[in-house]
Order: sequence, then C-alpha cells, then structure tokens
Amino acid sequence: MKRKRIFGTLAGLLAATSISALAQAASITVNTEADVIDTPECTLREAIASVNQDSVLGGCTTAGTGTIDTVELPAGSYVLSLTGFDDNNGNGDLDVLANLTLNGAGADTTSISAQGLQDNGEPERVLDINPLGQILNVTINGVTVRDGLESDDGGGIRIEGNSNNELLTAKLGVFDGTFTLVTLNGVRVVDNESDDDAGGILNAFAQVVIDDSEISNNISNESGGGLESFTDLEVRIGNSVIDGNTAVFGAGISSESGNLFIDATTISNNSGACVGGGLAIDGRATVTNSTISGNRADGGVCAFGTVDPVNVGGGVALDTTSSLLIANSTISGNFAPNGGGGIAMALPTPAAPAPVTAIKLGQLGVEGLHLNNATIAENSTDGVGGGILTLVIQPVGEPPSMLLTMANSILANNQAGDSSPDCAAEFFSEGYNLIGDTEGCVGFTATGDQTGIDPQLGPLQDNGGPTFTHALLVGSPAIDTANPDGCTDNAGTLLTRDQRGETRPVNATGLATAICDRGAFEFQLPEPTPTPTPTATPGFLLNGTGCALVESAAPNAGPALLALLAGCSALAYRRLRRAE
Repeated sequence: MKRKRIFGTLAGLLAATSISALAQAASITVNTEADVIDTPECTLREAIASVNQDSVLGGCTTAGTGTIDTVELPAGSYVLSLTGFDDNNGNGDLDVLANLTLNGAGADTTSISAQGLQDNGEPERVLDINPLGQILNVTINGVTVRDGLESDDGGGIRIEGNSNNELLTAKLGVFDGTFTLVTLNGVRVVDNESDDDAGGILNAFAQVVIDDSEISNNISNESGGGLESFTDLEVRIGNSVIDGNTAVFGAGISSESGNLFIDATTISNNSGACVGGGLAIDGRATVTNSTISGNRADGGVCAFGTVDPVNVGGGVALDTTSSLLIANSTISGNFAPNGGGGIAMALPTPAAPAPVTAIKLGQLGVEGLHLNNATIAENSTDGVGGGILTLVIQPVGEPPSMLLTMANSILANNQAGDSSPDCAAEFFSEGYNLIGDTEGCVGFTATGDQTGIDPQLGPLQDNGGPTFTHALLVGSPAIDTANPDGCTDNAGTLLTRDQRGETRPVNATGLATAICDRGAFEFQLPEPTPTPTPTATPGFLLNGTGCALVESAAPNAGPALLALLAGCSALAYRRLRRAE
C-alpha cells in the first residue's frame, strides 16, 4: 500500500532515547542451524524468544534481562521452516520484540533465509522488527538476510517504529525524544520480494542507520525495491551498495518525508520503475560523496491509478514538495525513455501523466534541487532532458516557490532523442558551472559559467575511494577553474575533500593560489619520481700509494670525480684518470 506523508517535522531528532544501557545484559549463543522450538540445543528462534520473553527457552542457557541483550550467531545457513503467522516469534518470520544486538560471523558466512517457509507453502519475510510498535534499540551485525517472500510490506525486513508517538507528535506538536532505533552493520539484504512496498527493507516510523551494507536483487511490485522508508526521523546510509533492485516507484530507494542522508554509497543498476530508477524522493534527502549510475526508469504502467507509463527520472525522481541536496557526487549512465535520464523533478505521486514539458523557474512547488560540485554525465533519454528535466504533469495554480541551483558542477555528455541533451530546465546558477550543450538549459550566465565546452572526462571507473567517478583528464577545462573563494556545499561549508576523499583544492596548473576543480573529482598531481640513492662504494687503498678513495655524492660520478683524501700523490691521481 502506498503511503503518503501525513506527519509534520519532529523536533529534537537526535535526542537520547529512553532506552538505558544497564549492566548485566545477557549474551546467548546459538549452537544449531535447525529451526525448532523446545530442543536441547539453542536455535536462533529460541534465542530471540529468550530475549523477547526474558526467560530461558530450549537449550539457550541464558535468558534476556530487559536491557540490550546479545545473540551470537556463528557462521552457518539458518533456514526458517516453522510455518504459521504470529507476532510472537513462534513460527513464520523472526519477530524481535525487545532490545537486541544480533552478531553474525560476517555476511559472507552467516545467513538467515526464509526459503524453508516458501518451500512449505506459507510465504513470509525473514525479520519483523518491533511488530508491536514499542520503543526499541536493535542492532544487526554481519548477517545476510535472504529469500523472503511477503504479500504485505517488507519482503526481507520490516521495521516498525512507535507510530503512536508520531501521531501524538503530529497532533500536539510535542516530542519526548524517544524513538525506535535500528542499526544494520555489514548486513546483506538480497533476493527478497514483496507484493506491496519494500522488496528488501521497509521502515515505518523508526530511525535507521545502515552502514557498510548491501541491498541488492530485491523486488517490490509497488514502491522501494531495495528500501521503502516513511518516517519523520532520520535514515542514514553510508559506505553501502544499493544494486539490482526492481520496483514500480523508486526501484533502488523510495523515501517519503523524513530526512534521508546518503554518503559514500553506490546506487546502481536498479530498474523497472516508471518513476525513479535509483531514487524516488517525496520528502527531504541529502546525497554526498556517492554515485548514482546505471539505473533505469523503464518499467511498465505505474501502479498508482495512472493509465500510461511515465518513465522519467532514470537516476533520481524528485516530487513537488521535496528537497534534494547533492554534493561531491556523480550521476552517470542512467536512462529514462520519456525524459530526465539523470534527474527528473516535480513528480506528484500519484498523478496522471501528461506531455513532458520543460518549465521555467518558479512554477513548481518544490523546496528545491541543489547541486554543488556534482558531475552529471552520460545519462540518456529518448525524450528531452538527458541530464536534468523539470516537468509538469498536473495543472499549477498560483506559482509557488521553487529553486533549482547549481554551483561548481559539470553537466555534459548526456544524450536526448530530439533536443536538450544536457537539460530541459531553468536554473539559478551560483556560478562556475561547465555545461556541454545549452539547448534547453536556461540560466547559466553567472560568473564563471562556461557553456558549449567538453569537460574532457574519463570513463566511469574506480579512480580510488569507495565509489566510481569520472576523472578529469589532463588539460580538462574543469581543472582549477571553480570558485576562487572555495567550493562549498549548499550550506556554505567548504568542501576540503572530493568524492573519493582526496584533498581539495589541489594547485594543478601553477596558479598563485590553489583553486578547486569543477565537479565531483579533484585532479591530483602525480607523485614525484624519487631520485635513486647511489650505492655507497667502500673506501680502498691504491697499492703503494697510501691513497684512499671515497665515492662522491654527485649523481653519475665517474672515478675522476671521486674525492681523494689528503696525502694522495700525483701518481695516484694519474692512475685514477687512466682507469676511466
């Protein structure tokens, strides 16, 4: 079921939760891969139930304590097979009802699969975290979650926050600082499917942190192939990969309301969407030091009451009431048939389709798209706006405010079917941008803007750092030509590193003062070749002369340049000359 944003902004998002980390938390070790209850051994289901109920179950020798208890899960394949539906962990998916840290031995060696539930004829997800809507703190480390098949939301993992708290906040405007926090470290969520939202992970009303993780090859028949999130709390994704997921809306990630932060992450090869191949944003989002590449909005009919496919926003789709800040990031190689191969803005959800139309600044109710030191290249469409497209698919009454800004960025080498290869949009340029083809692009007249210029980019590849980038080739006009006062993000904070984490700025062209480069990549000077250290030659005596030779420090010194110690005769020196 597609949910719309209904809650106002919460205050104090980073306030401490009411969960206190008391001493003497229990640690329970699983010692069998079986999925049974009341066994002499300690199964994964029994270990989680022991934490949920604060009591010893089966062969688990330690009970939960009500604090943040730990379940140790050794390497192995843990296949769920007890069929049935409940929210008390007795069968079906694993229900987490209490504070918990689940430690696997690493995602490559420890997996939890729901394949046994599918084989036994009762499809179910893998993990249901907080189905009763309490205030919990749950951390999962080093585990693969796979093979979930859910007729409702969340094929792999469903996370439920304290929706009652959010409803109270929305009604009274009071936030008491308590919320459910779920952290995934080194977790793989792969090969899961949902008939509704969220093939991989569903987040409803919780604060979520995802780090060093992979969400890939998941399928949703509606929103959020990899991740669907609707919350007014924060969702942070870092050092991760969102790859190969499929959905109708937001094949990689669909985010409604909330504050989505993405850093040092690759969102790639997600497809099947009618809107938003990589990202679909209906709220607030920030993307830094990341790459969005190879995504496609090439799916069929939208599932939200429309008749024909929209097929826009191959990399990113941004709704009319949303904001997206992009800094030190690359958007490359994305495709959308009808427009906005890289980015499409102003897409109400749901909405009926209409002709793709480039519009002017100030005609959409969008908080804004803000690009700082971004590289948008090699995206394509069969329509218009290969790089960026702003479009209207609903009538607009009074012109609301809208802002599309760009600074120190590269928008070039994109392709479109008929016209406007790089963009079909009007910008508020903050200067020092490099635009390849200005057909359809309006507004690039600020100080330092260059148009009709080839930025001389290398291919998207591993140039160092956690994500792929387009390197600036030697002689690129983007080198040392950004704002002399410094490259900043949208808040005015200096960018002292590029997307890869390399130093910014670097004085690559011998300027009096270093100036940063345009785009996400900062050209680095090659490391100087070290001067070889000569091999020392031991001193020796010339027969009968009493003359010792010591090697000179001069490079490539021959015998004639060797230093002769005091006391050497002219005869000894002539012998040295003849030896040359």
